[in-house]
Amino acid sequence: MLRTFVPIGLMTCCLYSSDTFGQTPDADRSNQTNPISLADSLVPLIDHFNSGKGKSRFVALLSSTCPACVFGAKAIKASVLDAYPDADIQVSIVWIDMLPRDNEQAAIKSSFIFDDSRVQQFYDPNRKSGYAIGKDLLNENVGPAWDIYLYYKAEAEWKSKPPKPIDWMHQLGGGRRADASRFTPGQALVKALSNATAKILKVTPVETVIAVESQEGELPNEGSNINGRVFRIKGMGCQKCANLIGSTLSKLKGVTEAGASFEQGLAWVGFGENNTIDDIKLIKAITDIGFEASVVENAIIRTGESSKANARKRETNMTQVSKDNQANLQLLVFPGCPNSPELHTRLTKALADLGVKLEIKLIDLQQLDKADLRLRYGAPTILINGLDLMGDDPAAQGALQCRIYPDGDLPSVADLVKQLQIHTKLPREN
Repeated sequence: MLRTFVPIGLMTCCLYSSDTFGQTPDADRSNQTNPISLADSLVPLIDHFNSGKGKSRFVALLSSTCPACVFGAKAIKASVLDAYPDADIQVSIVWIDMLPRDNEQAAIKSSFIFDDSRVQQFYDPNRKSGYAIGKDLLNENVGPAWDIYLYYKAEAEWKSKPPKPIDWMHQLGGGRRADASRFTPGQALVKALSNATAKILKVTPVETVIAVESQEGELPNEGSNINGRVFRIKGMGCQKCANLIGSTLSKLKGVTEAGASFEQGLAWVGFGENNTIDDIKLIKAITDIGFEASVVENAIIRTGESSKANARKRETNMTQVSKDNQANLQLLVFPGCPNSPELHTRLTKALADLGVKLEIKLIDLQQLDKADLRLRYGAPTILINGLDLMGDDPAAQGALQCRIYPDGDLPSVADLVKQLQIHTKLPREN
């Protein structure tokens, strides 16, 4: 199996923690047109889809500001387009307004992710495409489809309603809105897209892996390649575990940079020009602290912010968010966030199981000042004394966004109890 290591931004819509994915890098897009509007009708999308009859077709419906969706767009670029540059496939990307910050300008900015002639992009402010496609694919009465990825056979034709896809996947949660067996968040989506594209094209799959760029798991969109190694890690329970791995690797002689990402299950090290450290020693360092590691072959690592710089930024953020030693428990939410009530219920149960009495302060992200650091977390997020209870760091920039947790589900009551015990000694009830 061929493997390429493709740099893609990380996510946190309710799984990914890194920077704001709607913020794509400035680049020369002089030949790129803005997404075609579907405000009045789906005809432009339907006509384009049918014009591709005779070739394999792929359609994705994405929010332009949801980190999970923009991650998905970058996964499409890596696993559908870059991985198969010569494939004759028609790709339709529909930027659909689903979140409060979604609008035409955000769609235009996110459209810069793609620079491939096989891609046609659309903007759907009224969710027409989502309702049309979701009608036969989603569970009953759940609204429009989005964060969804669909493959169609060469003979498919869109008539009075969309044709049935021959394969599809989504990041809509573990079964509440769509078929749970097709829920493929994060790195699982990257691999699923590559395998599904290879199947429809009848070619050998290309494995794509998301690059890890810093100890905190952040990934800039630009940088230069460096020498190094990437490892798949088993046994990481949270980003704190990833930080431990990155810190351990960075202390080894011959390693110039190191980091790890819990969400991706990956770790990496950068070497100087004269590499004097072998894989066995690197893997041993990881196994000695309780994790399993295997090498990802033929990986390309791109430079980003140094771990020291990120550590200083994190320390500053912590100081600004909370200056007292009292247990301050906040649940970050915003109106319409579907997972907030359930996480509030689980947190209440976790506190009861611990036998502690502590107020849960509900914080509406929409009411915060733009400079407030809490906007750098997605909703729902639990903060204890200004720190994310689950161990993630704030994004580089603030934005109203949903949050997707690992495995597509919210932290369990048991997970919350464990993290509450780790983060602070909470006052117990008499």
